[in-house]
Amino acid sequence: MPNMVFNALNSPDQYIHRIWGSNENSWELRVIFAGQQERVLFLTLVEGRFLLTHGFQKTIDKIPQLEITRAENIYYNIPLQHLHQSRGC
Repeated sequence: MPNMVFNALNSPDQYIHRIWGSNENSWELRVIFAGQQERVLFLTLVEGRFLLTHGFQKTIDKIPQLEITRAENIYYNIPLQHLHQSRGC
């Protein structure tokens, strides 16, 4: 896979938003696909890396706490060595 640079945290607010109700450094990527509001939750790691946890269709204004908890649980259940491994990407 070729090297890819994704400077998400400097993207406009219309695409990236910090999730303040999270226990971790969680963010949402906002996407409109086929007229539907889709969201991908991700957490910032070290060395400019991100962990994309999951996506869902947004149906209410606020991100449901269930989705925030789901993202955190995915993060907590990944062995630490996998979060910091270099995969050559």
